[in-house]
Amino acid sequence: MLLTVTRDLIERKGAEEALRDERARLKATLDVALDCIVTIDGAGCVLDWNPAAEQTFGWSRAEVLGLEMAELIVPPDLRERHRQGMARAALGEMRMLGQRIELRALHRDGHTFPVELSISRVETGGDPIFTGFIRDITQRKEAEAEILALNADLERRVEVATAGLRQQAEKIYEANLALTRFKAVADITSDFVCITNLQAEMLYINPAGRALLGHALDADLVGMSFTTFASDDFIRRAYEYGFKRAMETGAWQEDVMFKRCDGSEFPVSMVGIGIKAEDGTPMYFSGVCRDISERVAMEAQLRGSLNVERDLNMLKTNFVNMISHEFRTPLGVIMSSTEILTKYFDRLPEALRNEHLNDVVEATRRMGVMMEEILLLARVDAGSEFCKPEPMELVAFCRQLAADVDLASSQKCPIVVCSTIAPQDAHADSTILRHIFTNLMNNAVKFSPTGSPVKLEIQRYGDDAVFVVSDQGIGIPQKDMSQIFNAFHRGSNTSEISGTGLGLVIVKRCVTLHGGSVELSSELGQGTTFTVRLPLFAEFGEVNLKVRTTNG
Repeated sequence: MLLTVTRDLIERKGAEEALRDERARLKATLDVALDCIVTIDGAGCVLDWNPAAEQTFGWSRAEVLGLEMAELIVPPDLRERHRQGMARAALGEMRMLGQRIELRALHRDGHTFPVELSISRVETGGDPIFTGFIRDITQRKEAEAEILALNADLERRVEVATAGLRQQAEKIYEANLALTRFKAVADITSDFVCITNLQAEMLYINPAGRALLGHALDADLVGMSFTTFASDDFIRRAYEYGFKRAMETGAWQEDVMFKRCDGSEFPVSMVGIGIKAEDGTPMYFSGVCRDISERVAMEAQLRGSLNVERDLNMLKTNFVNMISHEFRTPLGVIMSSTEILTKYFDRLPEALRNEHLNDVVEATRRMGVMMEEILLLARVDAGSEFCKPEPMELVAFCRQLAADVDLASSQKCPIVVCSTIAPQDAHADSTILRHIFTNLMNNAVKFSPTGSPVKLEIQRYGDDAVFVVSDQGIGIPQKDMSQIFNAFHRGSNTSEISGTGLGLVIVKRCVTLHGGSVELSSELGQGTTFTVRLPLFAEFGEVNLKVRTTNG
């Protein structure tokens, strides 16, 4: 029992160190992110605050941890709505989760500024937490406002150009001046800026846009259709509702996928602006886009780290549950029998004394088997268990395994071994084969009614030996089939039958270790069949090569 606990602590420490390493890598990534990344709990209190947030809002991480975010960066007139939204988000009812929204934020010195916010809800096994990705869009808003103002000015001047040749020339001059001012702004921004006609043909694209699409900065892209760099999904959404929304409401904002000239795709945050004449006639579309690949990758990394932590917690819980459940019964038998023998040894008949002693031995054996399963699985997962094929007489070995299982199960179910293989040497690791087929035959006997036959068939196909272990037992429910080889998972119809949920995990690991494969078929109430294929009849050197290749 001490060895088991020690092993558990070692494995847990290793898992915790791996998680700490993952968190350290994630923290390093968050520390260099250009966007503000703020994590809060369900009550709205700050759990994390990266350096970009410190610079943007004027509060250091040490000052804000544990404080309510609403009091720090939400303007007073928006705080009540923010708190109501957080209450709905904690219940999973927040409609803006996963969406990009624009709102005002509060700096430490009291001034407010526009930001772009995206919120993700993360399930951690307890109360949910929320991560916000915040970006100061003051410059972008100013650029958009400037672009809209310049475009509006250009439209007005085009409309009055028909008043006369002189007026027309004057208006053209002023329009060109406005366009020059527009290009002066667009040419220096790091965001993708373009203007198209109503046929989605390029009239202008700034240098940042050319670079983002993989073109040379001086490439002539005028006349190119936006479908050249738009993903199929973006094109579909643009024609379904995007262009219409931009013209009706003034802007279409969405995260979409663009294509570079080499065919690779990347995510962007886009604002599409509809430009109309004073009489409402649609004239142009203008787009302002920003590459968000870094943010998307960071979100995926954060989700992956949280998934690892959740899986480790689940594995730890399952292991503790298995230990407490499976060890409690034999320990109870040992304690009960030893107490009876200690108090009443001289007064008990010899047959009853032997019965209690046998109970202690059997309970100890059962705990030893469970301990060996856990240690074996740990050795395989740690890479310290190796496949060492040696010449062996395969059929005789399997018959002896069947006899051992038959004896250990008090001949509950007859085990029939059938083979068409002639007596000849195979090359196999007898220890690994013993783990595989002892577990499969023990399971077949355990989950079959008394007297129901269990069959082990052995055949040869080229260099492979194919083993089929079948029974007529309770079978495996369909919903459990995809998880039956996962650690600690047991069929939902086995709650009344003792077991650790490790036997089939050991089978799968050992089959893989020997360079083979295992398949499963089962029908509820009709029985289960496992088919194991192992490369046992190649030349000895070839077997070793195949095993090493299969296992990396």
